[in-house]
Amino acid sequence: MLDGRLAHQVGNWPTRPANLEPGKAISSTKQLLEISMMASSLYYLYSDRVYEELTMEEILEAIDLYANIRTPAESGAPQISPDTIFYLCRELIEHKALIPYCPSCEVRYYSSVEQRVRNACPFCRKVGVGDFGNSEH
Repeated sequence: MLDGRLAHQVGNWPTRPANLEPGKAISSTKQLLEISMMASSLYYLYSDRVYEELTMEEILEAIDLYANIRTPAESGAPQISPDTIFYLCRELIEHKALIPYCPSCEVRYYSSVEQRVRNACPFCRKVGVGDFGNSEH
């Protein structure tokens, strides 16, 4: 609690229900950018281990990094709730989502097989290395 408010109120996180399939919910570049910041935080801390089982402590550490990154960035999309982040990690483990690398922008981004926007870097819109449909996995 901070000043009598709960964490979800301070962070303006959506409350229940959690998004059980975060990849399916991506329908705009703003949403892709927001979820890419979280995915990049996971990858920065744990590299390819994101495709394995992470502990809750590791996920919470990535959430802290994500919250610190997004504060100055303010993408315009709401901050992702911790429970939705848990399901994002499940998508990575189940290989329904990847965190490819964009050599043009030199960033990692989120890419889901089920997202409604094109699987590409949210900044330059080019398909990165390791993305679905790219032969350079």
